[in-house]
Amino acid sequence: AALHEQLTAEPAKRWSAFVLGAFSVLLNEGLVEEFDAGANIGIRSNVTPGAGVSSSAALEVAVMLALSRAFAVKLDPFQIARSCQIVENAIVGAPCGIMDQVTSAMGERNKILAMRCQPHEIINMIDVPGDVQFIGINSGVKHSVSDARYVDVRVATFMGRKILFSKLQTQ
Repeated sequence: AALHEQLTAEPAKRWSAFVLGAFSVLLNEGLVEEFDAGANIGIRSNVTPGAGVSSSAALEVAVMLALSRAFAVKLDPFQIARSCQIVENAIVGAPCGIMDQVTSAMGERNKILAMRCQPHEIINMIDVPGDVQFIGINSGVKHSVSDARYVDVRVATFMGRKILFSKLQTQ
């Protein structure tokens, strides 16, 4: 909790939690005993932060991949995604699911990744036909999975799911 508060106190520096959180998660999950050397991490991106295109997951995955290679940590793509979700949940303080991290860690060019999030399961990689294009339009509306409205909707969704399943089980 202290690391979360330290890294997210200043909104302009909040992005650093996505980077530094990877170090913390690797230590806390026992994947690294210690970092015996520092790390210089250069970040360059033209992805608009807060545009709702998984920019935080992409940053987390890139950092986690770099650290796992630099410090010889063996993680499969799903373990990378799961570790990045922990960064987002525990360090950044955003109660997001794992979808963005999975697609950033496991997605492939010209394919659609079909997955089920509960339980976490990759169903299939579907080829995108050559005559199909996807176009994204930046609406300019900011999106944040740590925003209070997102948190409220996510909590309400899980509560609703629990109520529905409990009703179905009693019938």
